[in-house]
Amino acid sequence: MITDWKIGSSIKFHSEYNGIIYEQWGSILEFIPQKYVKYSLFAPRPDLEDKPENYFSMAYQLETQDDTTVLTVTQEDPRQSEVEHNENDESGKAILEGLKKLVETQII
Repeated sequence: MITDWKIGSSIKFHSEYNGIIYEQWGSILEFIPQKYVKYSLFAPRPDLEDKPENYFSMAYQLETQDDTTVLTVTQEDPRQSEVEHNENDESGKAILEGLKKLVETQII
């Protein structure tokens, strides 16, 4: 994951799974350090052009409840329904693993 966390700045994800490189990109929409981040995202596929209507947004919120931290992940996807999510896509897992690493090492 590459970003400077400033609102309006770019964010880029780069991962590899089974020898295939996955890249996604977008921009930071909202950011509250160690609490909340929301960004737009384009996940390239052969049938999609890189244009605004093909972007969706992801939000991650950390909240303390009792003695635990709760992570809420929200995806808002205005794309037409024929754009199906591939359940075998490992990029979402890579993003969560990167977020976990950042939180645990307190790099944010």
